[in-house]
Amino acid sequence: MDQKLDQFFRDYFDKRRDDIIADIFSLVSIPSAKGEAKPGMPVGEGPAKALEKMLEICQREGFKTRNIGNLVGEVTYGQGEESLGVLAHLDVVPEGEGWNHPPYEPYFADGKIHGRGVADNKGPCVISLYALCAFKAAGLTPTRAIKLIFGTDEESGSCCVKRYLETEAAPTMAFSPDGGFPAVYAEKHIANVLLQIPVGEETSLAAVHGGTASNVVPPTAVAALTSAARHEHITLPENVTCTRKGTGFELRAAGAPAHASTPWAGKNAAVLLLGALGDLLEEDDPACVPVHKLFSLCAQWDGQGLGIACADEVSDRLTMNLGKLYLQDGKLCAVLDLRLPVTLDPQKLLDSLIAHAADEGVQGQVLTLSRGLYVPADSELVSSLMDIYHDVTGSDEPPMAIGGGTYARLLPCAVAFGPGFPDEKNNCHMANEFQSYDSLVKAGVIYAHAMAQLAGK
Repeated sequence: MDQKLDQFFRDYFDKRRDDIIADIFSLVSIPSAKGEAKPGMPVGEGPAKALEKMLEICQREGFKTRNIGNLVGEVTYGQGEESLGVLAHLDVVPEGEGWNHPPYEPYFADGKIHGRGVADNKGPCVISLYALCAFKAAGLTPTRAIKLIFGTDEESGSCCVKRYLETEAAPTMAFSPDGGFPAVYAEKHIANVLLQIPVGEETSLAAVHGGTASNVVPPTAVAALTSAARHEHITLPENVTCTRKGTGFELRAAGAPAHASTPWAGKNAAVLLLGALGDLLEEDDPACVPVHKLFSLCAQWDGQGLGIACADEVSDRLTMNLGKLYLQDGKLCAVLDLRLPVTLDPQKLLDSLIAHAADEGVQGQVLTLSRGLYVPADSELVSSLMDIYHDVTGSDEPPMAIGGGTYARLLPCAVAFGPGFPDEKNNCHMANEFQSYDSLVKAGVIYAHAMAQLAGK
C-alpha cells in the first residue's frame, strides 16, 4: 500500500468531518420509505426528495450528475470504455415501532450517528461520495470511469437499478457499500411467498395484523376476537397478552425486530401470535385448524415446517421469516421471506414448498424471486478488494457469504463490500438504527483505496 496516499485519504476525511455529518443528517431527515407513486415520483415523494438532496450534495462537490426518471442518480468521474461502479441506495424500510428518539431527527452521540437509514444505506451513500472526493483531491487520474449510482427502491425490489440497466451499460466491475466487510462474494437467492388458507364463516377471529415489511422480523402482532372464552383457562406465552376491547378481545404479541436474513437475531411476533391463537380459539372455531396449519408451516426459521430445510458449503443454511400476517377476504395470509442457498436451484426449492403447503390445505404463491450472486474468490474484483481490506485493517478474514441481498446481484461482475465490520452489531431495519462514525470513515478510506487501485493511477 502507498503509505503517503493512505495518509492523504485519512487526513482528507478528518478535514471534512463536519461536512460529512451534516450531509448524512440532511439525508436521514428525509423519510424515504417507498410510498405511493405520484407524477414524476415512481416510488413516492420521500425517495424522490432523498435523491434530489443527494444529487444536490454531489453538485456542490463539483461533480456532474444525472437524474434518471427520478429513480436513479448517477455521478461519473473520468472517461473510458471500462468503468468501476459504486452502487448505494437512498430508500429505507418503514420506521416501525420502539424508537427512543424520532427516527427522522438524526443526532450524534457516543461517537455514533442515529436515525433511520444512517447505516442502511444513506451513511454509505455519503461516505462513497467523499471517497470519490478524496480520490479527486489526491490528483489521481481515472483509468476507468468511476460511476456512483444512487438508487431509490433497493428495499422493495430494486426497480431503480433494473431501470438503469435498461438504458445504460453495466459497469465493468462494481461494489455496493450495503453489506459487510470483508468482500461478500456470495449472496443467497431471495424469494417472497404468499401462503393463504380459508378460515370459514362464523369465526371469532375478526382481524389479524403483524409486520410491515417481509424483510423485517415483526416486533408486534395483533388479533381482534369477538370472543375469547378460553383465555381465562390457558396460560399464554410471556410475550402475549389478551385484554378486553369493547365487546371483544385483543390478543397482542410482542417480539423483537431483526433483518430477515438473520431471523434468529429477533423474536417473531407473528409466529408468537399464531401459537397463542391456536391455544385460545375453541376447537370448533372455523379458524382453529387454519391457524394451527399455518403455525406448523412457519414456526421454524430454518424451513423445517415447510419441508425445505437445507444448506450448501458456500452460503450455509436456508432461512425463513414470516414477515407479514393478516386476515383478508376470509383467508388467513402470511408473506414469507426466504433466503435460499446460492448453489442450489431456487425454483426446485420453491416448487417443493408449494407442494408441501398444498398437502396441508394451504395455497402457496411465489411473489418474487431474486437469484443470488456468486463471484469466485480468486476473481480480480474480489481478490483486489480483499487485498485492500487486509492492508488497511491488518486483518486476515476470508471473503464471506450473506443472506442479505444487494444491488450487486443485478450486475455481471459486482459484490457487496462493507460498510459494516466483523466486530460490529448490525442493527439495520431495527428501531434505534445507528452507525459508528469512525467505522464509517474507515470504510471511506477503504473505498478511496479501492477506487485508486481499480480505477486510478
